[in-house]
Amino acid sequence: FSQPNFAQMFPKHLYEGNDPRTNPANLKPIGTGPFMFKEWVRGSYIVLERNPNYFQKDKVFIDRLVFQIVPDPGARQIVLERGEIDHIPYFGLAPSSIEPLAANKNTQVIDAMRPALGEIIAFINLRNPILAKKEVRQALSVSIDREQIVKLALNGRANAARGPVRSDNPPFFNPDLKVPVRDVAKAGQLLDAAGYPRKGSGPRFAIKLSYSAADEGGALQSAAEVMREQMKDVGVDLQLQPSDAATWQENSQQWNFDLSLGSYGTGPDPKIAVTRLYTTGNIRHVLGSNLMGYSNKQVDELLEKADKEMNPETRANLYRQAQTVMVDDPPALWLWEKFYPIAVRKGLVGLPSGSMHSEVFVGVGWAK
Repeated sequence: FSQPNFAQMFPKHLYEGNDPRTNPANLKPIGTGPFMFKEWVRGSYIVLERNPNYFQKDKVFIDRLVFQIVPDPGARQIVLERGEIDHIPYFGLAPSSIEPLAANKNTQVIDAMRPALGEIIAFINLRNPILAKKEVRQALSVSIDREQIVKLALNGRANAARGPVRSDNPPFFNPDLKVPVRDVAKAGQLLDAAGYPRKGSGPRFAIKLSYSAADEGGALQSAAEVMREQMKDVGVDLQLQPSDAATWQENSQQWNFDLSLGSYGTGPDPKIAVTRLYTTGNIRHVLGSNLMGYSNKQVDELLEKADKEMNPETRANLYRQAQTVMVDDPPALWLWEKFYPIAVRKGLVGLPSGSMHSEVFVGVGWAK
């Protein structure tokens, strides 16, 4: 129940002398927030009730919270339209549901940002001898059309990514970088030069794309299908490996993938959000680290210097230089810069209630 973004407190009398991973209190949490745990029915719902002892209780306008478990993204849209639920957070809102909910007289879609500045990234496993070749990774980058992926998988509600830092994160973003243009002929030339010529009508080689099918409201599944068709044009057989979130995470951490597609924060500062993903010293079996096995001496030097630099402009320039190197020697396919739309029933105000969308539901209530 602990968010990595925060330092949370746990009751000493319940956790002292016990293994925190198996402590029964994990299933009946005790906290100091505006709501208190009441009930959890696995696979169905979680109920919280207002905490009468909360230090800002005059700002809590809801007596009871019910987190309804609705696995299917289409069903989530329907129950919101019917008024059976009141809120769908960004991570549960399917792209295909946004326009209908925005047009519905009883619901509202709110675009909101998060300082984590997330990007959807397909990490490339350089331990695969095919993918270890720079020309192959460059070919994969120009074999896909990011703008079309955004259009088809997200109904246009995202920005095509240009590199490892989002374009709306000045001063760190390198404005000289452009969205890579799809170029099937160039991709073919690069693959030929890498030693993978096309033989007849068959593929040059096959690679597997691992992802959690339900993540991003189903957008990863849609994007994967578009990428598969786009790569087919250059002779690459992209085999989709959808799974549940736990399986995808485990495979990624064990380096058991060719391409691993997921969402990663890239902000607000590259030192905490970018360096960890690409430096040689952080090749680890941990999600959010350098899972690719990428090792580029120039990138290491630039990022490490930038992390230590005190002059703001010099520091930003070092990060911009590192982006240029990485885009030329790509360890990943940077696909899109996320938007964070949420959906609510009209009349419900105050959401999202925190910049990280880690809802505490203070100041949330029904407008009179």
